[in-house]
Amino acid sequence: EKFSPYLGENVVELFKKYNINSTGKSAISLLAQKILNINGKIDKSSEFQKANIEMKVIRVEPNGKVTESMSFRTFDFKQIVDESWEDSIAYEIINKKFMFVIFQKTNESDLSATLKKVIFWNIPDDDKDEIQRCWNETKVIIKNGVKLDVVNGRVKNNLPSSKSNRVCHVRPHASKSAYKFEGFSKGDLKDAHELPDGRWMTKQCFWLNNYYIQQAITNKK
Repeated sequence: EKFSPYLGENVVELFKKYNINSTGKSAISLLAQKILNINGKIDKSSEFQKANIEMKVIRVEPNGKVTESMSFRTFDFKQIVDESWEDSIAYEIINKKFMFVIFQKTNESDLSATLKKVIFWNIPDDDKDEIQRCWNETKVIIKNGVKLDVVNGRVKNNLPSSKSNRVCHVRPHASKSAYKFEGFSKGDLKDAHELPDGRWMTKQCFWLNNYYIQQAITNKK
């Protein structure tokens, strides 16, 4: 009901209406927060916490594609090797209800976007096993020792990729990359977590694949 009056409106006009001066990617999330009249982070509000709802802003490209995968909070490498499935971040994800605030772009600029629709969505039961498989593979790889290869100054690893799982994958979630292991050091370790074997690796998190999100919002009426 709060979003309905603004469906079809351009974000630039909405920024003016809500006195938002920034035009960065975070501005659209801030806009959604202001429309809901919630102070502070939406996910920290009592209403959203009680209902176990997480809001996610989705930008749809002019061709109808979703190009950005959906991230969640980072996990601790040392913790994941000993945690149970029920205590994991991945388990939290499959039990959440999501509120997708969807913006449709007319060109490459985020400022071309209009508020298209707002939907609620849960991960279907048929897909939950894929997320658990991704979590379990991640746990095993970290426990056995992540393979870190330096190629042209960039570090590659063998954690689950979007090609190996149709629902989710694991990749970095930090402002900058950071590593520290034998023969290689890069970045500030505030952007890294320590692996069980003492090496340091850029903070990682679970991501829902962009093409999976696209399928979800296309199928949701």
